[in-house]
Amino acid sequence: MLISSFETVYLTGWIVWLTLSVGLMLLQPSRYEICTAAYWAFLLQPWKIFTFFLALALITVVAPYSGDPTWDYLDSILTSCLTFVVAPWAVGSLFLAIKNRQFDRRLLVAICLFFTPCWCYDLYILIRDHAYPATWVSNLFLSGSIVALAGLFWNLAWSQGVGAHFSFSRSPWLGHDDTPFRKVLIPALVIAIPVVIMVMWFVMDAQSGK
Repeated sequence: MLISSFETVYLTGWIVWLTLSVGLMLLQPSRYEICTAAYWAFLLQPWKIFTFFLALALITVVAPYSGDPTWDYLDSILTSCLTFVVAPWAVGSLFLAIKNRQFDRRLLVAICLFFTPCWCYDLYILIRDHAYPATWVSNLFLSGSIVALAGLFWNLAWSQGVGAHFSFSRSPWLGHDDTPFRKVLIPALVIAIPVVIMVMWFVMDAQSGK
C-alpha cells in the first residue's frame, strides 16, 4: 500500500476525529440537530429531494468523462449522499457557532462533518487503489467549496414578510414550514449555476485534452 508517513498521520487523525464526533453525537443526540427527527423532516422536503437527485445524476453521469481516474460512479454516489446529509447541518452549525461565539465541541463536530465527504473520497481511493490519493490536498478545497454551497442551497427557505433567506439565519432554525421551491428559485439558481459550470468546464477541459 502506497501511503507516506505524513498521509498515515493525516489518515489516523481524521479517523480519530470522526470517531470522537460520532461518539459525541450518540452520547448527546439532542445537542446535534442532525440526530433529530426535526432535521430529517427539514432535509426531506420534496424540493430538496428532487434537487438532490438532479445533482446526483449530474455528478454521476459525467464521472466517466472527467478525465480523472479517481472520479467514478461509486465515489460520486457516496460523496453526493454524504454531502446531502451533512452539508446543511454543518454549514448552519458553523454559521451559528461563529455568530454566537460558541467555540465548543459542537463546533468541532460541525467542522468534522463538513470535511466528511472529502475524507470518504480519500478512504475509497485508498481501498480501491491501495494508495492515498495524490489529489487529497486539492480535494479539500474543491470538496469544501461544494459542501459549503450545498449547505447554503439546502438551507434556503422562504417566509412571509422576510422572503427568501437561509434557514439558520432565523430562529428556530428547523421550525420553518415546507418551502415552495418557486419561492427560492432565484437564489437557488445563483448558488447552483456556478457549481454546474465548474463541473461542465472540468469535463470539457478533460475532453479537449484528449
